[in-house]
Amino acid sequence: MPTDWERGYDIAKAEQADKIEWLESVCRGHVALNLEQAETIERLEAFVDKLPKTKDGVHVLPGDIVWHNGEHGLERRNVQWSPPASPSSGYLAWYGLSGPPVIISCCYSTREVAEKAWEESDG
Repeated sequence: MPTDWERGYDIAKAEQADKIEWLESVCRGHVALNLEQAETIERLEAFVDKLPKTKDGVHVLPGDIVWHNGEHGLERRNVQWSPPASPSSGYLAWYGLSGPPVIISCCYSTREVAEKAWEESDG
């Protein structure tokens, strides 16, 4: 017949085993969740990488404002989808309702960056 100490030890050992089993299951769950999150992040990064970038490497979407160093100085432009007939079949930056569009990769994400590039090109 086991002593009280032996019974207490067996109970403590069983509780520890339960805690270890629980901890292992939590860890397995976290690993699975982290793998799922990593896959989601990877898919999102692949999507974002398909978006057009400005000359200074910033991703833009339709509705964003970009800056272009045009013939008449610094121009503020709106990013929009190009018309279906366009050979670029992507994004272009338009100046108001008229004027020729500019390819996004020729524009800058902020006025400050565009001004700096303008100064460097004149210097």
